[in-house]
Amino acid sequence: EYVVWHHIVALFVLMVVAGLGCALPMVMHDSPRTRFAVQLGKYFGAGVVLSVAFIHILPEALFSLTHPCLSKAWTDDYPGYAPLIMMVSGLTMLVIEFLASSVAINVAAQSKKQTAALESGEVHGHSHHENDHDDHWHSHDQKGETASSGSITPPATAHVHGAPVSGASGHENDGCSHAHGLTLLQCGPGVSTKVSTYMLEIGIALHSVFIGIALGVLAGSEFLAMTIAICFHQFFEGVALGARIADLTFARRLVPFLLILAFALVTPLGVAIGMGMRTSYKSNSVENLIVMGVCDSIACGVLLYTAFVTLLGGDILYSERFRTESRASKACYLVAVWMGALAMAVIALWA
Repeated sequence: EYVVWHHIVALFVLMVVAGLGCALPMVMHDSPRTRFAVQLGKYFGAGVVLSVAFIHILPEALFSLTHPCLSKAWTDDYPGYAPLIMMVSGLTMLVIEFLASSVAINVAAQSKKQTAALESGEVHGHSHHENDHDDHWHSHDQKGETASSGSITPPATAHVHGAPVSGASGHENDGCSHAHGLTLLQCGPGVSTKVSTYMLEIGIALHSVFIGIALGVLAGSEFLAMTIAICFHQFFEGVALGARIADLTFARRLVPFLLILAFALVTPLGVAIGMGMRTSYKSNSVENLIVMGVCDSIACGVLLYTAFVTLLGGDILYSERFRTESRASKACYLVAVWMGALAMAVIALWA
């Protein structure tokens, strides 16, 4: 029997649980006392994302795009559509992050160049100060020479002309070096990290909508168990996403709240869609299988790239902050990754 008010209650419960999981790391992030807990949550979230991609989304994508209800073009002629879409999705993430990082580096380089020129009072020798001491500036070959009217030295022009345009020297205290080939990982919470966080949310959202639809059409004794499992599912995913958002800096304070709100609403939106189409919904229809399979494949590629490159690679293998941690902290963080992966693997028994 289908009970509408049960689904309405589940809709609001999922909204609160998902929003709470996402907001918790952000609330705890600014307190020195909870820093270790937040870091544990971040690495726990990395394991969650990895497990969601491998155990929750990958099998569903393969099942949908190799289903017997589909034509032979999907099942026999080329049965590898799901892995193909995942691969294209992951490579697209690489291109997006590379372009975003390149733009950020160029903008930062131009900004440093202009700042250095303004501080020296000269922009590469093309602008000259019109004052009583112009005769002291006209030649860069007269190092240290001064005119008889005053003891004025050319204001460090050699440093302006010799200053690195792209910050490759690494001496500037901006926490980001671009000279060693790991730009995407060394820049910390820069543009590319924001892009990966946004793409992480999109990947989770694509999967969460279909989870909500499945819950919205479900009836009978399985509904309660499925609801509880999805609550844990969304809470852990929220922790993973919230830990990433908490590490970023935003020009507008409204942006992180919008990201939390979007994540909190996406699964309830799926539940509402499922409730509206429960009488006509056919899980094995050709259209539904293709749409679910393609969306799950895209989400899987995004989450796998994010998990391996940004979360595990960027936060563990190539992170200077991780290397400076104590051995006990490193061990705890690595255990947290495994615990996050195992937690979502267990939840897959029900959802």
